[in-house]
Amino acid sequence: MPKEGFFDFGGTLFSYTSTMDDRHRRVALLAAELGRNNHEAVFAAPHLGMKSALERAKALPFYLHLDVATSIFLEAVPSWG
Repeated sequence: MPKEGFFDFGGTLFSYTSTMDDRHRRVALLAAELGRNNHEAVFAAPHLGMKSALERAKALPFYLHLDVATSIFLEAVPSWG
């Protein structure tokens, strides 16, 4: 049974601009839970994953959003340890 989950990982329901302060607070809590001192690196992980996933996707004739979102998640999580 999963203990945790991510919802709205891509800013679908809320604007990133309006939630930035809260996002930094949540990431600081996540970083603390992960035993990471640098919460900025934890915050940056999905954005770096998004950049590389979209670079790969734009070389394809078509792609599914699910595949891009999965790639972002799979790149971010390992960097969190």
